[in-house]
Amino acid sequence: MKKAPWLAVPVALLCLWAWTGAKRSGFPAGVPPEAHPPSGDSPAPGGELRFCLRSDPTSFHPLLISDEPEEIVAYLTAGVLIRVNRLTQQFEPELAQSWKILESGRTISFLLRSRVRFSDGVPLRAEDVAFTSANYFRPELPLAGR
Repeated sequence: MKKAPWLAVPVALLCLWAWTGAKRSGFPAGVPPEAHPPSGDSPAPGGELRFCLRSDPTSFHPLLISDEPEEIVAYLTAGVLIRVNRLTQQFEPELAQSWKILESGRTISFLLRSRVRFSDGVPLRAEDVAFTSANYFRPELPLAGR
């Protein structure tokens, strides 16, 4: 698929305009306040997230990311061991509860959070993380997600 770089600026401006309009009202543009009843101290499980992509993802496999639609879906659905907080630029735990850097930075040991499960209910195990890590650097896989 050929990308149109000239389209990036108008799309970015449109997104910025929509975002600033949503911030003034406190609700996304076009969504009335009554559609968002007051919530308790914590979010309720369930619900839906709907968004638009420029094209259909060709894969939902996080290691086969090759284009923007796959990146968006992976970002919203795939877990990572640690994330970078965009405000503080510090590492924060996600699937890993904690980590230690060993051997002068050559090894990282992760302690996985307990009770983490895949969408089918299967528990996350250290073997799953090792499998993904081993396959992440295979040369035949796309580089976009790395």
